[in-house]
Amino acid sequence: MANNVITAASGRWSELLSALTGLAPEQLSNRHQPCPLCGGRDRYRFDDRDGSGSWFCNQCGGRNRRGGAGSGMDLLMRANGWCFTEAARQVERYLGLVPAAAAAPHRRRRRHRPAASANPSAGRGGGVGAAAASSASVAGLPGHGGRRPWRQPELPPPDAPPPALDQGAVAQWCYRNASGDPLFWVQRLLLRSGSKVFLHRVWLDGAWHRPSQRDLFRCDWPVPRPLYGLPGLRERPDAPVLVVEGEGTAD
Repeated sequence: MANNVITAASGRWSELLSALTGLAPEQLSNRHQPCPLCGGRDRYRFDDRDGSGSWFCNQCGGRNRRGGAGSGMDLLMRANGWCFTEAARQVERYLGLVPAAAAAPHRRRRRHRPAASANPSAGRGGGVGAAAASSASVAGLPGHGGRRPWRQPELPPPDAPPPALDQGAVAQWCYRNASGDPLFWVQRLLLRSGSKVFLHRVWLDGAWHRPSQRDLFRCDWPVPRPLYGLPGLRERPDAPVLVVEGEGTAD
């Protein structure tokens, strides 16, 4: 499992760490800044060499946690307090390598889950009212590990305009349920360093929420998420399906 997961995650660590730990885009850039693990000032950077998710902190990085480098898997494990097996399961789940039910964390199976999901394409939810009613803060939902509680996003109104392309965002893609209703957007940001990161924009409190490291909660769309271009697949169920990397390639 280990080699397969690490191979599949190569080149996607910015996306994975943003989704599974709540790290902000600026924390996934190759510049010196406060460490999200130890809080050391200007000690940390995320250089993501060869798509490995590599990072460096001269205070808590390295195998002995006395300064040095680590991999994307190391950062995921330490940010969420997971062992390797748990981290690998969550990466597998996010990337769709295994069924979601098989990847649920064992230590969280007894925790309360919302009765209705905001994701109608997953077959577990009602309309906007059900989503809004369950939008209170929830901690420990599978796929949403980390120190901050998770808030369930709301279903956007049908006439909601797209999020603004600003603050470094250069492109965006809308994910919809099988009926074509918008659920959330994924934006691509181009950082000053030249690297790119991806940001999930969900509907919360009447607007498209932009996640920030200053947030007291996390609010990304729950997994399993719908396939990009799902309405088109539904319209042509007998058409051949090509699996490609990235929304831009799919378009």
